[in-house]
Amino acid sequence: SCDELPQYLERHYLLPHGQAQLLTEICLRQRQLLPAAEKQVGIYIGIPFCPTRCSYCSFPSGIVPLEEELQQKFLNFIEQDMLTVVQLLSMYSLNVTAVYIGGGTPTSLSETAFARLIALTARHLLLPGVREFTVEAGRPDCFSAEKLKVMEACGVNRISVNPQTLHDKTLKAIGRSHTVQDFYRSYDLVRHSGIKTVNTDLIIGLPGETADDVRASLDGIRALAPDNLTVHTLTLKKSAPIFGAQFSSLTAEDAEALVAYGGETAAAMGMLPYYLYRQHYMLGNLANIGYAASGSASLYNIQMMEERHVVLGIGPASATKVPQADGHHLKKLNMPKDIGTYTGNLPQLAHKRSLLFADEEE
Repeated sequence: SCDELPQYLERHYLLPHGQAQLLTEICLRQRQLLPAAEKQVGIYIGIPFCPTRCSYCSFPSGIVPLEEELQQKFLNFIEQDMLTVVQLLSMYSLNVTAVYIGGGTPTSLSETAFARLIALTARHLLLPGVREFTVEAGRPDCFSAEKLKVMEACGVNRISVNPQTLHDKTLKAIGRSHTVQDFYRSYDLVRHSGIKTVNTDLIIGLPGETADDVRASLDGIRALAPDNLTVHTLTLKKSAPIFGAQFSSLTAEDAEALVAYGGETAAAMGMLPYYLYRQHYMLGNLANIGYAASGSASLYNIQMMEERHVVLGIGPASATKVPQADGHHLKKLNMPKDIGTYTGNLPQLAHKRSLLFADEEE
């Protein structure tokens, strides 16, 4: 039972009481927000480009090509991929609930290419059942009023503008080419737009940051009062430039206290935790926790992280996940991380993705 579950997790999985209680609360909240339904679907569109690469980053993103022609050629393949997904939706009567454009940094595309991406998504995938349309606009150095207008016009109702820290010294140290003031300007633009929900991310454990630095960033976000806050604990993977280095001055105990402070900050803004996930090489063996004010939780985040719903991935490094009827198994296809491998094999990859639904041998 729900009352007994925290104690069960403590006894059989050795979880600390606070984590066991948090997991139970989040699971109950998710089932209220998005009850398990076989044919509810989330769609992810991966744009594998960024203006620069952060030193802690392990995502398979490349530096965005400056040539408009190359960006447009890439979008030709994204549109082909979208159309094969549209066929799957029709063949299997799948109901799309959420559409999420992430990366990388989708807004790193040129004004023209970005406008085309948003228009293609709206035309092909914004079906009647879609309740949320999210764009990851995390990097203020490639955000603009023009791109925001395109998003408004095409029905985007969620956006992420992610500073990761509110200290210029840290932004410089991790390889970001924007300032804290750039973030404030981008955030202000979104707040004065018609896009309803705004998310911000912060990372605990960035190179050179003290506990006081992290608290100051959290306090700064509290003053802005976004609708969502995701508190990440720095995770290093082998492809990250600073993997293996002494990247953080924080101890595991520091990190744990700061995660708790993040929860207190979210609560002070009227937010509740609604999803979490853990990764390897995470500082203090902690977790990334997403908080949301009432009515603003991301359905896509629940679909992707909890793996109880179908997720269709479009683009390089995206993942398609198809939970099986027994409730314990998952069929999955990861698109290649390399852009050339993805574009050169798209018909075969689309066929493999279709087999996840057809119960055929790959």
